[in-house]
Amino acid sequence: MNRVEKSGRRRRGVVETAWLLLVLVIASLLFLARYEARRISSSGDSMWYMRQALIFTGKSPDEARIEAARQVCRDINRSQRERGIGPSCKEYQSDEISPRYIGIFDSRPGYPLFAAPFVAVLGAWTGMVAATMLLAIAAAVLAYLAVWMATGLRLAGVLAAGLLFVLPPGFWMTRLLTESGVLAGYLAVITGVMVTWRGRTKLGLSTVAVALVWLFAVRSASGMAMALTLVGASTVALLVRTPQRRPALATGGVGLLAVVAWQVLSVVLSLPGLNETIQDFATTHFARPDIAHLVSWLIDRNIAFWAEQGAAQVPHPEAVVALVFAVVVLVRRMPSVAALWIFTGLTGVAMLVAHPVATEYDRLMLPLWIPVACALGDAAALAVSWARMPDVASPELGAGPEAVVAASAFCLARCRCGVLYGTLRNKTRYRPPKRLSPGHGFTTTWANPWLSGCRRCHPARHGPGGWPAWPGWPQRWRPATDRGSRRAPPRTRARHRVPWRCRHGRSATRRCRGLGPTS
Repeated sequence: MNRVEKSGRRRRGVVETAWLLLVLVIASLLFLARYEARRISSSGDSMWYMRQALIFTGKSPDEARIEAARQVCRDINRSQRERGIGPSCKEYQSDEISPRYIGIFDSRPGYPLFAAPFVAVLGAWTGMVAATMLLAIAAAVLAYLAVWMATGLRLAGVLAAGLLFVLPPGFWMTRLLTESGVLAGYLAVITGVMVTWRGRTKLGLSTVAVALVWLFAVRSASGMAMALTLVGASTVALLVRTPQRRPALATGGVGLLAVVAWQVLSVVLSLPGLNETIQDFATTHFARPDIAHLVSWLIDRNIAFWAEQGAAQVPHPEAVVALVFAVVVLVRRMPSVAALWIFTGLTGVAMLVAHPVATEYDRLMLPLWIPVACALGDAAALAVSWARMPDVASPELGAGPEAVVAASAFCLARCRCGVLYGTLRNKTRYRPPKRLSPGHGFTTTWANPWLSGCRRCHPARHGPGGWPAWPGWPQRWRPATDRGSRRAPPRTRARHRVPWRCRHGRSATRRCRGLGPTS
């Protein structure tokens, strides 16, 4: 490795570190801003997670339960004092709860196990807050990486990470619940799938597997929903042939394997499943006898719930409008991964189908805002790029070196992070660019051979005549002629007369002999 390559790699490392530190600072400040001291930070579920974390530190179950109940009662009194109300909680009742209800939380050791070291060092309350904050920051970092990979725009990733805290998920990510860990797991799965679909199969599948294990440990219903999302998104990818078949089959197989493995593990270890959680909801924490016909009861409950919720959404359609906007942006801007993001958002609807209760609507619909944050971040980043775009005239086509310099300068002026905003004056129709990865994804107008640019818009990365000289040149791109335009670009260079399959090494026939990519 020469000195130039080392300095370039060092510079890229500094740039990536600066962007990552920016995300960390923004996430930390927004977490503290959304903590809202006037609001109650805990709930009944928080008490059981705190109890389990105290048990992991070495306390007995009774001592852990009493300490957790005392902390939750203290939080309720603190919130009431902040609002000018006298404290009313004297003892949080937790000794008459059904063991079946406690068993549901015992089957979710991920969040308490992660918080146990912080609880042991900082105490019960401060340790749980510190663990929740770290998980929320991790979710923001993963949102930055996932959106950056999906859009090719770093600024879009930063904005999406901030939007997670500004939008409704921000409140629930600051509560002592599993929501921050669930969002982090969702975004880790999305990141791993996109890495796999871009060709790095081992790294991507390892990320997906670890994220699914984390989700099943934090909340098994979320892990099951994300595993089914993998199967659905991979099926769509196979149908539209984007990406290649092997990566899509691999991610779909991992999702299907996770579903089967969890079913087997639940039976072997006698873990509470979906039926038990629905019975918990139907019987008010097992205070009443079990429902005999649970499926019919759930269907009737859903019919009444969605009719009521639909009427409530008419005067406040923000969530529906945001989802429609996200679907349009994802399908238009990043069609290869649109199904993955959209299905992830719809897992919130699946959660509500299993627990149709109005008081849990905002919390269970949290995944809906993941694709919304991605779409809003991408749209905002594009708006910033358009606002900064200078008004530069398009260069004329030519065959000499001056035309190459003009085309490179035009690319530098009109290209922002892999998105070309104009075409040359040959009246060809603009086509959306292709992207490979955030680090080195080439783009092209598809219609003009002179205007081909890399993500950095660097003229040194262009080959002779404006063609990219890069070993990762995608093999599936179409030739320079645009099938949608009425006339093709002028054939000003001898390279255009080489058959396209010969230029890209697709054929070894006699006709292509001597006309390969290096000719």
